[in-house]
Amino acid sequence: MLIVLLAGCGLLEWRAADLEAPLPGEVTPDSYGVYTRGNYLYVSRESRDESLASVAPNDHPLDISASQIRVWLRGLEVRPEEGGEPISLVPTEQLSELSATLAQALGDASPDEDVVFHVFRTAGSWFGSERRVTTARVFYRDDSLNLIFGELDDFYSEQIDRDLHPLKPGFRGTDTDVSGEVIASPQIAFVDGRADWIRLDRSAIAAAPVAPRRLAPAPVIAAPAASPLPKDPRWSQLEERLLILDGLRSKGLITEEDYEIKKRELLDILDL
Repeated sequence: MLIVLLAGCGLLEWRAADLEAPLPGEVTPDSYGVYTRGNYLYVSRESRDESLASVAPNDHPLDISASQIRVWLRGLEVRPEEGGEPISLVPTEQLSELSATLAQALGDASPDEDVVFHVFRTAGSWFGSERRVTTARVFYRDDSLNLIFGELDDFYSEQIDRDLHPLKPGFRGTDTDVSGEVIASPQIAFVDGRADWIRLDRSAIAAAPVAPRRLAPAPVIAAPAASPLPKDPRWSQLEERLLILDGLRSKGLITEEDYEIKKRELLDILDL
């Protein structure tokens, strides 16, 4: 159990390694380059896609923060195949962990490696629910972050043997006919007019705000974005912990009281 409650008092015992979403550098991939393999999230490194006759090396390793990845992913929306209102590309429950793990994997990757992720969501009512899956190949080149989708909010069959028919990301040399539709925005470029390949310029990420979103801020505590960012090297790690703490609260894994206590402890590190 990652979260430990102190017996008899109900207070959350703070352990940096106990946070559910990993911080960059704290996940050890297995011998296959897999960082996480769960029912709702999968992230790995793999050899660079060579589906084109000539593929230039990636600009890896990439120095990018989980906050920047999170801001970008949070801004991506998809229109499901059946229509209706757009939905988030990445479900809120997976956003913090995916952002942190992608940042680490891109930082670990060599020029000859891509990063791959699968993320799942549940659609429908309680009695008629189904799982949808999005798979993507991620790499950085020419000051741009690229995603090539193999599945885009596609129906996921629980009956298929995934050892025989594994989920796959998109490929540089194959224009995949995906089910969902990425909603266009000024920050997104569709590569060669393809619906399955999007690109985000690094300047768009750098220009985006990276302060953690606070759902219910305490009036007496100033949000980090309201004051100048300290030059203290601990600030980046503190910001990541605040994002993860927000994710734990949104999942209902900690109470509002525990959230405020731990937030105060984190901010006290830099005397904020």
